Amino acid sequence: MDAALKLRVSGREGFGGSREPCLGEFSVLIVDDDILTRETLRNMLLHLGVGRVQEASHGQEAVLILEQRAVDLVLTDIHMPVMDGIALLEKVKGRWPAVPVLVVTGYPTIETAVEAMRRGASDFIVKPFKLDQMELPLQRAARERRLLLENSFLNRELAQKREIERLNRRLQKKLEELSKLYAISESMQPGPLVGEDLFQRIIQMAAEVTEAGKASLMLLDEESNSLLIKAALGTGQELPENSSVPLGEGIPGKAILEGCPLILEAAEEAGSARCGSQGRGSMISVPLRIGGEVFGVLNVYEKRSGGSFCKEDLSLLTALAQKAALALENQALHESIYTTLTETLVSLVSTIEARDPYTRDHSQRVTQWAVRIAQKLGLPKEDLDMLRFAGYLHDIGKIGIRDSILMKPARLTEEEISVIRTHPIIGERIVRPLGLLPLERSVIRHHHERWDGQGYPDGLKGQGIPLPARILAVADCFDAMTSDRVYRHGRPSGEAMSEIETLAGTQFDKEVVAAFKEVLEEARLTPNLPGRG
Repeated sequence: MDAALKLRVSGREGFGGSREPCLGEFSVLIVDDDILTRETLRNMLLHLGVGRVQEASHGQEAVLILEQRAVDLVLTDIHMPVMDGIALLEKVKGRWPAVPVLVVTGYPTIETAVEAMRRGASDFIVKPFKLDQMELPLQRAARERRLLLENSFLNRELAQKREIERLNRRLQKKLEELSKLYAISESMQPGPLVGEDLFQRIIQMAAEVTEAGKASLMLLDEESNSLLIKAALGTGQELPENSSVPLGEGIPGKAILEGCPLILEAAEEAGSARCGSQGRGSMISVPLRIGGEVFGVLNVYEKRSGGSFCKEDLSLLTALAQKAALALENQALHESIYTTLTETLVSLVSTIEARDPYTRDHSQRVTQWAVRIAQKLGLPKEDLDMLRFAGYLHDIGKIGIRDSILMKPARLTEEEISVIRTHPIIGERIVRPLGLLPLERSVIRHHHERWDGQGYPDGLKGQGIPLPARILAVADCFDAMTSDRVYRHGRPSGEAMSEIETLAGTQFDKEVVAAFKEVLEEARLTPNLPGRG
Protein backbone atom coordinates (compact mmCIF):
# COMPACT_ATOMS: atom_id res chain seq x y z
CA MET A 1 0.00 0.00 0.00
CA ASP A 2 1.66 3.29 -1.06
CA ALA A 3 1.97 6.34 1.16
CA ALA A 4 -0.75 8.33 -0.60
CA LEU A 5 -3.27 5.53 -0.26
CA LYS A 6 -2.41 5.06 3.41
CA LEU A 7 -2.96 8.78 3.98
CA ARG A 8 -6.37 8.64 2.38
CA VAL A 9 -7.34 5.50 4.26
CA SER A 10 -6.09 6.69 7.62
CA GLY A 11 -7.92 10.00 8.14
CA ARG A 12 -6.35 12.03 10.94
CA GLU A 13 -5.18 9.25 13.25
CA GLY A 14 -3.58 6.67 10.95
CA PHE A 15 -4.96 3.43 9.55
CA GLY A 16 -8.05 2.40 11.49
CA GLY A 17 -8.26 5.75 13.36
CA SER A 18 -11.53 6.79 14.92
CA ARG A 19 -11.61 10.54 14.13
CA GLU A 20 -13.43 12.13 11.23
CA PRO A 21 -11.73 11.79 7.81
CA CYS A 22 -9.56 14.74 6.76
CA LEU A 23 -11.38 16.52 3.90
CA GLY A 24 -8.22 18.41 3.08
CA GLU A 25 -6.89 15.22 1.52
CA PHE A 26 -10.13 14.68 -0.43
CA SER A 27 -10.68 15.04 -4.18
CA VAL A 28 -14.29 15.59 -5.33
CA LEU A 29 -15.61 15.43 -8.90
CA ILE A 30 -18.74 17.52 -9.59
CA VAL A 31 -20.79 16.35 -12.60
CA ASP A 32 -23.60 18.68 -13.73
CA ASP A 33 -24.52 20.23 -17.08
CA ASP A 34 -25.38 23.56 -15.38
CA ILE A 35 -22.29 25.72 -14.88
CA LEU A 36 -23.94 27.81 -12.14
CA THR A 37 -24.76 24.65 -10.14
CA ARG A 38 -21.17 23.44 -10.49
CA GLU A 39 -19.84 26.81 -9.31
CA THR A 40 -22.17 26.79 -6.29
CA LEU A 41 -21.16 23.27 -5.34
CA ARG A 42 -17.46 24.08 -5.81
CA ASN A 43 -17.65 27.07 -3.46
CA MET A 44 -19.52 25.04 -0.84
CA LEU A 45 -17.02 22.17 -0.99
CA LEU A 46 -14.01 24.45 -0.74
CA HIS A 47 -15.64 26.26 2.18
CA LEU A 48 -16.14 22.89 3.91
CA GLY A 49 -12.42 22.17 3.55
CA VAL A 50 -12.30 19.84 0.54
CA GLY A 51 -8.76 19.80 -0.82
CA ARG A 52 -9.38 19.49 -4.56
CA VAL A 53 -12.48 19.95 -6.71
CA GLN A 54 -12.83 18.90 -10.37
CA GLU A 55 -15.75 19.46 -12.73
CA ALA A 56 -17.44 17.70 -15.64
CA SER A 57 -20.52 18.72 -17.66
CA HIS A 58 -21.82 15.18 -18.28
CA GLY A 59 -21.15 11.54 -17.41
CA GLN A 60 -18.88 10.72 -20.33
CA GLU A 61 -16.56 13.60 -19.48
CA ALA A 62 -16.55 12.44 -15.86
CA VAL A 63 -15.46 8.94 -16.89
CA LEU A 64 -12.50 10.41 -18.81
CA ILE A 65 -11.44 12.34 -15.69
CA LEU A 66 -11.76 9.22 -13.50
CA GLU A 67 -9.57 7.28 -15.92
CA GLN A 68 -6.83 9.91 -15.70
CA ARG A 69 -6.89 11.15 -12.10
CA ALA A 70 -7.57 9.86 -8.59
CA VAL A 71 -10.99 10.86 -7.28
CA ASP A 72 -12.36 10.19 -3.80
CA LEU A 73 -16.00 11.23 -4.29
CA VAL A 74 -18.38 11.88 -7.20
CA LEU A 75 -21.25 14.40 -6.89
CA THR A 76 -23.50 13.92 -9.91
CA ASP A 77 -26.76 15.36 -11.22
CA ILE A 78 -29.26 12.88 -12.70
CA HIS A 79 -30.58 14.66 -15.78
CA MET A 80 -27.65 15.44 -18.13
CA PRO A 81 -26.94 15.09 -21.86
CA VAL A 82 -24.62 12.44 -23.41
CA MET A 83 -24.58 10.28 -20.25
CA ASP A 84 -27.02 10.87 -17.37
CA GLY A 85 -26.32 10.45 -13.67
CA ILE A 86 -27.79 6.97 -13.30
CA ALA A 87 -25.64 5.64 -16.15
CA LEU A 88 -22.59 7.35 -14.65
CA LEU A 89 -23.43 5.85 -11.24
CA GLU A 90 -23.46 2.34 -12.72
CA LYS A 91 -20.16 3.01 -14.55
CA VAL A 92 -18.44 4.29 -11.40
CA LYS A 93 -19.60 1.43 -9.16
CA GLY A 94 -18.60 -1.08 -11.82
CA ARG A 95 -15.09 0.25 -12.46
CA TRP A 96 -14.23 2.19 -9.28
CA PRO A 97 -16.25 0.50 -6.51
CA ALA A 98 -14.28 2.25 -3.74
CA VAL A 99 -15.43 5.70 -4.94
CA PRO A 100 -18.69 6.85 -3.25
CA VAL A 101 -21.30 8.62 -5.40
CA LEU A 102 -23.69 11.31 -4.12
CA VAL A 103 -26.68 11.85 -6.44
CA VAL A 104 -27.98 15.43 -6.82
CA THR A 105 -31.33 16.39 -8.35
CA GLY A 106 -33.80 19.24 -8.45
CA TYR A 107 -36.74 16.92 -9.18
CA PRO A 108 -36.83 14.45 -6.30
CA THR A 109 -39.20 11.51 -6.30
CA ILE A 110 -39.33 8.39 -4.18
CA GLU A 111 -38.80 6.26 -7.28
CA THR A 112 -35.72 8.24 -8.33
CA ALA A 113 -34.18 8.04 -4.86
CA VAL A 114 -34.83 4.30 -4.54
CA GLU A 115 -33.41 3.63 -8.00
CA ALA A 116 -30.25 5.64 -7.26
CA MET A 117 -29.68 3.91 -3.93
CA ARG A 118 -30.37 0.50 -5.49
CA ARG A 119 -27.66 1.12 -8.04
CA GLY A 120 -25.10 1.99 -5.38
CA ALA A 121 -25.50 5.69 -4.56
CA SER A 122 -24.21 6.62 -1.10
CA ASP A 123 -26.67 9.47 -0.54
CA PHE A 124 -29.31 11.63 -2.26
CA ILE A 125 -29.08 15.45 -2.16
CA VAL A 126 -31.92 17.75 -3.25
CA LYS A 127 -31.46 21.15 -4.87
CA PRO A 128 -31.31 23.98 -3.88
CA PHE A 129 -28.28 23.37 -1.67
CA LYS A 130 -27.62 24.70 1.79
CA LEU A 131 -24.19 24.64 3.33
CA ASP A 132 -25.31 23.03 6.59
CA GLN A 133 -27.14 20.31 4.62
CA MET A 134 -24.01 19.47 2.59
CA GLU A 135 -21.59 18.86 5.42
CA LEU A 136 -23.16 15.72 6.90
CA PRO A 137 -23.51 13.80 3.58
CA LEU A 138 -19.98 14.83 2.70
CA GLN A 139 -18.58 13.51 5.99
CA ARG A 140 -20.53 10.27 5.59
CA ALA A 141 -19.16 9.86 2.07
CA ALA A 142 -15.64 10.54 3.32
CA ARG A 143 -16.02 7.84 6.00
CA GLU A 144 -17.43 5.45 3.42
CA ARG A 145 -14.46 6.15 1.14
CA ARG A 146 -12.05 5.40 3.99
CA LEU A 147 -13.83 2.16 4.86
CA LEU A 148 -13.98 1.08 1.22
CA LEU A 149 -10.24 1.69 0.85
CA GLU A 150 -9.56 -0.19 4.08
CA ASN A 151 -11.63 -3.09 2.85
CA SER A 152 -9.86 -3.06 -0.51
CA PHE A 153 -6.49 -2.98 1.20
CA LEU A 154 -7.41 -5.81 3.57
CA ASN A 155 -8.73 -7.89 0.69
CA ARG A 156 -5.44 -7.45 -1.15
CA GLU A 157 -3.53 -8.37 2.00
CA LEU A 158 -5.67 -11.50 2.39
CA ALA A 159 -5.14 -12.44 -1.25
CA GLN A 160 -1.37 -11.98 -0.85
CA LYS A 161 -1.39 -14.09 2.30
CA ARG A 162 -3.28 -16.86 0.53
CA GLU A 163 -0.85 -16.72 -2.39
CA ILE A 164 2.12 -16.96 0.00
CA GLU A 165 0.50 -19.94 1.73
CA ARG A 166 -0.08 -21.59 -1.65
CA LEU A 167 3.54 -21.01 -2.65
CA ASN A 168 4.75 -22.34 0.69
CA ARG A 169 2.70 -25.51 0.24
CA ARG A 170 4.08 -25.86 -3.27
CA LEU A 171 7.62 -25.32 -2.01
CA GLN A 172 7.13 -27.87 0.77
CA LYS A 173 5.80 -30.38 -1.72
CA LYS A 174 8.74 -29.70 -4.03
CA LEU A 175 11.18 -30.11 -1.15
CA GLU A 176 9.55 -33.41 -0.17
CA GLU A 177 9.86 -34.59 -3.76
CA LEU A 178 13.44 -33.39 -3.88
CA SER A 179 14.13 -35.23 -0.62
CA LYS A 180 12.83 -38.46 -2.16
CA LEU A 181 14.91 -37.88 -5.27
CA TYR A 182 17.93 -37.39 -3.07
CA ALA A 183 17.08 -40.60 -1.22
CA ILE A 184 17.02 -42.35 -4.58
CA SER A 185 20.48 -40.94 -5.27
CA GLU A 186 21.84 -42.20 -1.97
CA SER A 187 20.33 -45.65 -2.38
CA MET A 188 21.77 -46.06 -5.86
CA GLN A 189 25.32 -44.90 -5.04
CA PRO A 190 28.06 -47.22 -6.27
CA GLY A 191 28.78 -49.72 -3.52
CA PRO A 192 28.91 -53.38 -2.55
CA LEU A 193 25.35 -54.15 -3.71
CA VAL A 194 25.37 -56.28 -6.85
CA GLY A 195 23.10 -58.85 -8.48
CA GLU A 196 20.13 -59.96 -6.40
CA ASP A 197 20.96 -57.56 -3.58
CA LEU A 198 20.83 -54.64 -6.00
CA PHE A 199 17.52 -55.89 -7.45
CA GLN A 200 16.03 -56.03 -3.95
CA ARG A 201 17.34 -52.55 -3.13
CA ILE A 202 15.70 -51.13 -6.26
CA ILE A 203 12.23 -52.54 -5.54
CA GLN A 204 12.46 -51.56 -1.87
CA MET A 205 13.20 -47.99 -2.92
CA ALA A 206 10.39 -48.09 -5.51
CA ALA A 207 7.89 -49.14 -2.84
CA GLU A 208 9.24 -46.54 -0.41
CA VAL A 209 9.14 -43.46 -2.65
CA THR A 210 5.68 -44.26 -4.04
CA GLU A 211 4.25 -45.68 -0.78
CA ALA A 212 3.34 -48.89 -2.58
CA GLY A 213 2.42 -52.16 -0.89
CA LYS A 214 4.01 -54.27 -3.63
CA ALA A 215 6.77 -53.92 -6.21
CA SER A 216 8.59 -56.01 -8.78
CA LEU A 217 11.47 -55.75 -11.24
CA MET A 218 11.46 -57.64 -14.54
CA LEU A 219 14.19 -57.95 -17.18
CA LEU A 220 13.61 -58.67 -20.86
CA ASP A 221 14.80 -62.09 -22.08
CA GLU A 222 14.97 -61.75 -25.85
CA GLU A 223 15.58 -65.47 -26.40
CA SER A 224 12.32 -66.53 -24.76
CA ASN A 225 10.57 -63.28 -25.72
CA SER A 226 9.41 -62.92 -22.12
CA LEU A 227 9.98 -60.93 -18.95
CA LEU A 228 11.98 -62.62 -16.19
CA ILE A 229 10.90 -61.60 -12.69
CA LYS A 230 14.20 -60.85 -10.94
CA ALA A 231 12.79 -59.46 -7.66
CA ALA A 232 9.40 -59.02 -6.02
CA LEU A 233 8.27 -57.37 -2.81
CA GLY A 234 5.03 -58.07 -0.92
CA THR A 235 3.66 -60.45 -3.57
CA GLY A 236 3.70 -63.72 -1.61
CA GLN A 237 4.94 -67.05 -3.00
CA GLU A 238 3.28 -66.91 -6.41
CA LEU A 239 6.43 -65.44 -8.00
CA PRO A 240 9.26 -68.01 -7.83
CA GLU A 241 12.77 -66.83 -8.64
CA ASN A 242 13.31 -66.22 -12.39
CA SER A 243 9.68 -67.05 -13.24
CA SER A 244 8.65 -65.44 -16.49
CA VAL A 245 5.76 -63.54 -18.05
CA PRO A 246 5.16 -63.65 -21.83
CA LEU A 247 6.02 -60.35 -23.52
CA GLY A 248 2.91 -58.25 -24.04
CA GLU A 249 0.95 -59.91 -21.21
CA GLY A 250 -0.36 -57.67 -18.45
CA ILE A 251 0.45 -54.00 -17.86
CA PRO A 252 4.24 -54.51 -17.56
CA GLY A 253 4.28 -56.36 -20.88
CA LYS A 254 2.41 -53.49 -22.53
CA ALA A 255 4.79 -50.93 -21.04
CA ILE A 256 7.71 -52.84 -22.58
CA LEU A 257 6.08 -53.04 -26.03
CA GLU A 258 4.92 -49.41 -26.04
CA GLY A 259 8.19 -48.17 -24.51
CA CYS A 260 6.48 -45.68 -22.19
CA PRO A 261 5.31 -45.59 -18.56
CA LEU A 262 1.75 -46.69 -17.77
CA ILE A 263 -0.30 -45.60 -14.78
CA LEU A 264 -3.71 -47.18 -14.19
CA GLU A 265 -6.47 -46.84 -11.63
CA ALA A 266 -6.91 -50.64 -11.52
CA ALA A 267 -4.97 -53.66 -12.78
CA GLU A 268 -7.71 -55.13 -14.94
CA GLU A 269 -5.57 -57.17 -17.31
CA ALA A 270 -6.03 -60.90 -17.11
CA GLY A 271 -2.33 -61.43 -16.47
CA SER A 272 -2.01 -58.84 -13.74
CA ALA A 273 -1.67 -61.39 -10.95
CA ARG A 274 1.20 -63.15 -12.71
CA CYS A 275 2.90 -59.76 -13.04
CA GLY A 276 3.08 -59.22 -9.34
CA SER A 277 -0.36 -57.86 -8.48
CA GLN A 278 -2.87 -59.59 -6.24
CA GLY A 279 -6.39 -58.55 -7.14
CA ARG A 280 -7.44 -55.19 -8.43
CA GLY A 281 -5.64 -52.00 -7.49
CA SER A 282 -3.79 -48.98 -8.80
CA MET A 283 -0.42 -49.69 -10.42
CA ILE A 284 2.46 -48.11 -12.35
CA SER A 285 4.85 -49.78 -14.79
CA VAL A 286 7.93 -47.90 -16.00
CA PRO A 287 10.31 -49.28 -18.67
CA LEU A 288 14.05 -49.50 -17.87
CA ARG A 289 16.36 -48.22 -20.59
CA ILE A 290 20.05 -48.25 -21.41
CA GLY A 291 21.19 -46.21 -24.37
CA GLY A 292 17.62 -45.76 -25.53
CA GLU A 293 16.93 -49.51 -25.58
CA VAL A 294 14.28 -50.97 -23.27
CA PHE A 295 15.66 -53.91 -21.26
CA GLY A 296 13.22 -54.28 -18.37
CA VAL A 297 10.37 -52.80 -16.38
CA LEU A 298 9.91 -51.56 -12.80
CA ASN A 299 6.43 -51.97 -11.28
CA VAL A 300 4.62 -50.83 -8.14
CA TYR A 301 1.14 -51.96 -7.03
CA GLU A 302 -1.50 -51.07 -4.44
CA LYS A 303 -0.96 -47.72 -2.74
CA ARG A 304 -0.62 -48.34 1.00
CA SER A 305 -3.07 -45.52 1.73
CA GLY A 306 -5.71 -47.35 -0.29
CA GLY A 307 -5.96 -44.61 -2.91
CA SER A 308 -4.55 -44.39 -6.41
CA PHE A 309 -1.08 -43.54 -7.60
CA CYS A 310 -0.68 -39.98 -8.91
CA LYS A 311 1.49 -38.16 -11.40
CA GLU A 312 4.05 -37.35 -8.68
CA ASP A 313 4.41 -41.10 -7.99
CA LEU A 314 4.88 -41.69 -11.69
CA SER A 315 7.51 -38.96 -11.83
CA LEU A 316 9.39 -40.39 -8.85
CA LEU A 317 9.23 -43.97 -10.15
CA THR A 318 10.39 -42.81 -13.56
CA ALA A 319 13.35 -41.08 -11.92
CA LEU A 320 14.16 -44.23 -9.94
CA ALA A 321 13.86 -46.36 -13.08
CA GLN A 322 16.33 -44.15 -14.90
CA LYS A 323 18.85 -44.35 -12.06
CA ALA A 324 18.28 -48.03 -11.47
CA ALA A 325 18.94 -48.73 -15.15
CA LEU A 326 22.33 -47.09 -14.86
CA ALA A 327 23.06 -48.91 -11.62
CA LEU A 328 22.21 -52.23 -13.21
CA GLU A 329 24.52 -51.40 -16.09
CA ASN A 330 27.62 -50.14 -14.28
CA GLN A 331 26.79 -49.28 -10.64
CA ALA A 332 27.29 -45.59 -11.54
CA LEU A 333 23.98 -43.94 -10.65
CA HIS A 334 25.95 -41.11 -9.00
CA GLU A 335 26.91 -39.69 -12.39
CA SER A 336 23.35 -39.06 -13.54
CA ILE A 337 21.24 -38.41 -10.43
CA TYR A 338 22.59 -34.86 -10.22
CA THR A 339 21.19 -34.15 -13.69
CA THR A 340 17.68 -34.74 -12.39
CA LEU A 341 18.34 -32.94 -9.11
CA THR A 342 19.98 -29.99 -10.84
CA GLU A 343 16.98 -29.50 -13.11
CA THR A 344 14.75 -29.46 -10.06
CA LEU A 345 17.09 -27.07 -8.25
CA VAL A 346 17.35 -24.72 -11.22
CA SER A 347 13.55 -24.54 -11.35
CA LEU A 348 13.30 -23.97 -7.61
CA VAL A 349 16.07 -21.36 -7.37
CA SER A 350 14.87 -19.61 -10.53
CA THR A 351 11.47 -19.20 -8.87
CA ILE A 352 13.16 -17.59 -5.89
CA GLU A 353 15.48 -15.37 -7.94
CA ALA A 354 12.65 -14.30 -10.26
CA ARG A 355 11.36 -12.22 -7.36
CA ASP A 356 14.26 -9.85 -8.04
CA PRO A 357 15.27 -9.32 -11.71
CA TYR A 358 18.66 -8.00 -10.61
CA THR A 359 19.69 -11.37 -9.12
CA ARG A 360 18.25 -13.61 -11.84
CA ASP A 361 20.63 -16.50 -12.66
CA HIS A 362 22.90 -15.41 -9.79
CA SER A 363 23.11 -18.91 -8.27
CA GLN A 364 23.92 -20.48 -11.62
CA ARG A 365 26.78 -18.03 -12.28
CA VAL A 366 28.18 -18.38 -8.76
CA THR A 367 28.09 -22.18 -9.04
CA GLN A 368 29.92 -22.08 -12.38
CA TRP A 369 32.67 -19.89 -10.92
CA ALA A 370 32.94 -22.03 -7.78
CA VAL A 371 33.31 -25.26 -9.77
CA ARG A 372 36.02 -23.67 -11.96
CA ILE A 373 37.92 -22.54 -8.86
CA ALA A 374 37.60 -26.00 -7.30
CA GLN A 375 38.92 -27.58 -10.50
CA LYS A 376 41.86 -25.18 -10.48
CA LEU A 377 42.61 -26.17 -6.88
CA GLY A 378 42.51 -29.86 -7.86
CA LEU A 379 39.53 -30.90 -5.77
CA PRO A 380 38.21 -34.43 -6.47
CA LYS A 381 35.13 -35.09 -8.57
CA GLU A 382 33.03 -35.78 -5.47
CA ASP A 383 33.69 -32.24 -4.22
CA LEU A 384 32.90 -30.77 -7.64
CA ASP A 385 29.56 -32.57 -7.69
CA MET A 386 28.89 -31.40 -4.17
CA LEU A 387 29.58 -27.78 -5.17
CA ARG A 388 27.26 -28.08 -8.17
CA PHE A 389 24.53 -29.36 -5.86
CA ALA A 390 24.99 -26.99 -2.92
CA GLY A 391 26.01 -23.99 -5.02
CA TYR A 392 22.58 -23.71 -6.61
CA LEU A 393 21.04 -23.79 -3.13
CA HIS A 394 23.42 -21.42 -1.37
CA ASP A 395 20.94 -18.51 -1.32
CA ILE A 396 17.75 -20.54 -0.89
CA GLY A 397 17.31 -18.99 2.55
CA LYS A 398 16.46 -15.68 0.89
CA ILE A 399 12.97 -17.05 0.28
CA GLY A 400 12.44 -16.27 3.95
CA ILE A 401 13.45 -12.60 3.58
CA ARG A 402 10.72 -10.02 2.99
CA ASP A 403 10.55 -8.56 -0.53
CA SER A 404 10.65 -5.05 0.90
CA ILE A 405 14.20 -5.78 2.06
CA LEU A 406 15.33 -8.21 -0.63
CA MET A 407 14.27 -5.96 -3.51
CA LYS A 408 14.80 -2.55 -1.88
CA PRO A 409 15.90 -0.13 -4.64
CA ALA A 410 18.50 1.51 -2.41
CA ARG A 411 21.20 0.64 0.10
CA LEU A 412 20.02 -1.30 3.15
CA THR A 413 19.90 0.03 6.69
CA GLU A 414 21.84 -1.71 9.47
CA GLU A 415 18.62 -3.34 10.71
CA GLU A 416 17.83 -4.59 7.20
CA ILE A 417 21.36 -5.93 6.80
CA SER A 418 20.96 -7.91 10.01
CA VAL A 419 17.78 -9.47 8.58
CA ILE A 420 19.56 -10.36 5.32
CA ARG A 421 22.33 -12.02 7.34
CA THR A 422 19.88 -14.61 8.63
CA HIS A 423 19.46 -16.20 5.17
CA PRO A 424 22.30 -18.77 5.57
CA ILE A 425 20.62 -20.11 8.74
CA ILE A 426 17.20 -20.11 7.07
CA GLY A 427 18.69 -21.89 4.05
CA GLU A 428 20.22 -24.65 6.14
CA ARG A 429 16.89 -25.22 7.89
CA ILE A 430 15.06 -25.44 4.55
CA VAL A 431 17.40 -28.07 3.09
CA ARG A 432 17.64 -30.12 6.28
CA PRO A 433 14.83 -32.49 5.13
CA LEU A 434 16.82 -33.26 1.97
CA GLY A 435 19.35 -35.33 3.86
CA LEU A 436 22.33 -33.37 2.49
CA LEU A 437 25.82 -34.32 3.61
CA PRO A 438 27.31 -32.13 6.37
CA LEU A 439 29.77 -30.59 3.89
CA GLU A 440 26.92 -29.68 1.52
CA ARG A 441 24.98 -28.03 4.33
CA SER A 442 28.12 -26.17 5.39
CA VAL A 443 28.32 -24.44 2.00
CA ILE A 444 24.82 -23.05 2.49
CA ARG A 445 25.45 -22.00 6.10
CA HIS A 446 29.03 -20.71 5.88
CA HIS A 447 29.43 -19.01 2.47
CA HIS A 448 29.47 -15.60 4.23
CA GLU A 449 32.14 -16.46 6.81
CA ARG A 450 35.41 -14.47 6.61
CA TRP A 451 39.00 -15.65 6.81
CA ASP A 452 39.61 -13.21 9.70
CA GLY A 453 36.61 -14.51 11.67
CA GLN A 454 34.48 -11.37 11.19
CA GLY A 455 31.87 -13.08 8.97
CA TYR A 456 28.50 -14.58 9.75
CA PRO A 457 26.52 -16.47 10.99
CA ASP A 458 29.04 -18.34 13.19
CA GLY A 459 32.22 -16.26 13.00
CA LEU A 460 34.35 -19.16 11.75
CA LYS A 461 37.98 -18.31 11.00
CA GLY A 462 40.70 -19.46 8.61
CA GLN A 463 40.93 -23.18 8.00
CA GLY A 464 37.94 -23.61 10.29
CA ILE A 465 35.77 -22.55 7.36
CA PRO A 466 35.17 -25.55 5.04
CA LEU A 467 37.11 -25.15 1.78
CA PRO A 468 34.00 -25.38 -0.47
CA ALA A 469 32.42 -22.53 1.52
CA ARG A 470 35.61 -20.45 1.12
CA ILE A 471 35.49 -21.08 -2.62
CA LEU A 472 31.82 -20.14 -2.90
CA ALA A 473 32.43 -16.96 -0.87
CA VAL A 474 34.85 -15.64 -3.52
CA ALA A 475 32.58 -16.59 -6.42
CA ASP A 476 29.56 -15.07 -4.67
CA CYS A 477 31.33 -11.78 -3.94
CA PHE A 478 32.62 -11.47 -7.50
CA ASP A 479 29.17 -11.99 -9.03
CA ALA A 480 27.61 -9.54 -6.58
CA MET A 481 30.16 -6.83 -7.47
CA THR A 482 29.85 -7.33 -11.24
CA SER A 483 26.03 -7.55 -11.32
CA ASP A 484 23.85 -4.49 -11.92
CA ARG A 485 21.60 -3.27 -9.11
CA VAL A 486 18.78 -0.77 -9.26
CA TYR A 487 20.90 1.68 -7.25
CA ARG A 488 24.25 1.06 -9.06
CA HIS A 489 25.85 -0.48 -12.11
CA GLY A 490 27.96 -3.62 -11.93
CA ARG A 491 31.70 -3.08 -11.74
CA PRO A 492 34.11 -4.30 -14.46
CA SER A 493 35.58 -7.73 -13.74
CA GLY A 494 39.12 -6.39 -13.53
CA GLU A 495 38.16 -3.83 -10.93
CA ALA A 496 36.21 -6.44 -8.93
CA MET A 497 39.18 -8.85 -9.07
CA SER A 498 41.51 -6.12 -7.79
CA GLU A 499 39.28 -5.48 -4.80
CA ILE A 500 39.01 -9.21 -4.04
CA GLU A 501 42.84 -9.41 -4.09
CA THR A 502 43.03 -6.58 -1.53
CA LEU A 503 40.72 -8.63 0.70
CA ALA A 504 42.82 -11.82 0.42
CA GLY A 505 44.01 -12.81 3.87
CA THR A 506 41.27 -10.82 5.64
CA GLN A 507 37.94 -11.67 4.07
CA PHE A 508 39.07 -14.42 1.69
CA ASP A 509 41.47 -17.37 1.59
CA LYS A 510 44.61 -16.26 -0.32
CA GLU A 511 44.93 -19.60 -2.14
CA VAL A 512 41.33 -19.45 -3.32
CA VAL A 513 41.78 -15.86 -4.54
CA ALA A 514 44.92 -16.83 -6.46
CA ALA A 515 43.12 -19.75 -8.09
CA PHE A 516 40.20 -17.51 -9.01
CA LYS A 517 42.51 -14.99 -10.61
CA GLU A 518 43.79 -17.72 -12.94
CA VAL A 519 40.23 -18.85 -13.68
CA LEU A 520 39.18 -15.28 -14.49
CA GLU A 521 42.09 -14.84 -16.84
CA GLU A 522 41.12 -18.06 -18.65
CA ALA A 523 37.52 -16.82 -18.83
CA ARG A 524 38.61 -13.69 -20.68
CA LEU A 525 40.21 -15.88 -23.33
CA THR A 526 37.36 -18.42 -23.54
CA PRO A 527 34.00 -17.02 -24.70
CA ASN A 528 31.83 -19.81 -23.25
CA LEU A 529 33.03 -19.21 -19.69
CA PRO A 530 31.03 -16.79 -17.53
CA GLY A 531 33.60 -13.97 -17.61
CA ARG A 532 32.64 -10.30 -17.61
CA GLY A 533 34.24 -7.42 -19.46
